[in-house]
Amino acid sequence: MSHQLSKPKKIKDKNRNNSFYHSIIAQRAARVLEERELEFAESHRSDKDTELISYFCHEALRLGHTPREKEITGWKYLLERFGSWDRLIVRAHLKPYDVDEAEHEYSLVKAERERQIELHKERKRKRKIKAAQRLKQQEQKRKEQELWLAEHPEQARKKKKKKKINNSSDKKQV
Repeated sequence: MSHQLSKPKKIKDKNRNNSFYHSIIAQRAARVLEERELEFAESHRSDKDTELISYFCHEALRLGHTPREKEITGWKYLLERFGSWDRLIVRAHLKPYDVDEAEHEYSLVKAERERQIELHKERKRKRKIKAAQRLKQQEQKRKEQELWLAEHPEQARKKKKKKKINNSSDKKQV
């Protein structure tokens, strides 16, 4: 008897090739990142250059390399304050990153997109739960109506007659 290890099943991502889905996620991520940039600029307006350089160095340590533009929160404000990214790198005494390196999706943007994908999945799951609850309520209401009609057949006949009268009068008016 041979025991083979079964390959793990690949989880299908229905939205993998859905460009509309990806554009929505990208728009949401861009909106959130823009809000963060504005908040950063507002909260650091009164900071001295040394404090901003300290923040920049801290982010470089966290990333493990010299940050690129769009790779850290507050990059727009830092660019505005120091005039250019290269000038900021020089003032922070950091090693410039290699320009020949292949461009990659910036970690900040990538992380926000992943977060938006998870939020999207959570919203979708909640919508499905609400829809299932609505269907359950509608089914319960229908059963209650059928039960009531079964218990009150004479009133059910009156309702049917009223509907027929209303329908026939509506046809005459048209």
